[in-house]
Amino acid sequence: MQIGQLKSGLTFNRRGLPGGAGKTVRLEIEPLRRCLLMSVAAFGLMAGTALAQNARTYPTPAAGATNGEIRPGHVPGVGQSEPSSTNASNIDRADSRSTIAPTLPTPPGGDNAGIQNYLRDAEQALSRNQTGLAQESIERAQTRLLDRSVEQGQTGTPVQDPTVSTLEHARQALANHDIAGARRLVAQAMAENHG
Repeated sequence: MQIGQLKSGLTFNRRGLPGGAGKTVRLEIEPLRRCLLMSVAAFGLMAGTALAQNARTYPTPAAGATNGEIRPGHVPGVGQSEPSSTNASNIDRADSRSTIAPTLPTPPGGDNAGIQNYLRDAEQALSRNQTGLAQESIERAQTRLLDRSVEQGQTGTPVQDPTVSTLEHARQALANHDIAGARRLVAQAMAENHG
């Protein structure tokens, strides 16, 4: 096979190839180089765009904003997020006005209170008709009841504590705007859970 190289391309003899007996084919390098460079450039643009979509940036707090102050552009883990509400909501479909549940007030017991503290917070909130604070306190007490250690393979076994059910009924009473019923059920939950 005869091969010759030119400045602008390759020339080779196609002898031995089907339909190529004695024919000479010239392959131009410049169009191939241009195609290769365009492919690399296009790949670089696509990779840059893909990486830019995954980059997360959080806005900085507004001027003068302090930790705990509500402001636009919430930074996760810092302060309170919006939307927020002091009214109970998004407990069930009939009670939901938005697919985004508003942030409810933090109970006075704080983030790490025990079940009885959250139930006392709920009781006090209900006595002052603060349904949002009551809902948050009831939900936190219910979560504390659901926290548990179990044997491996037993995680699918439901909690058998009747107080969980009582608190669910209290949440439903809030959804139905039944403050007296919610108060009665929170008091029942406090009696059921002594510790």
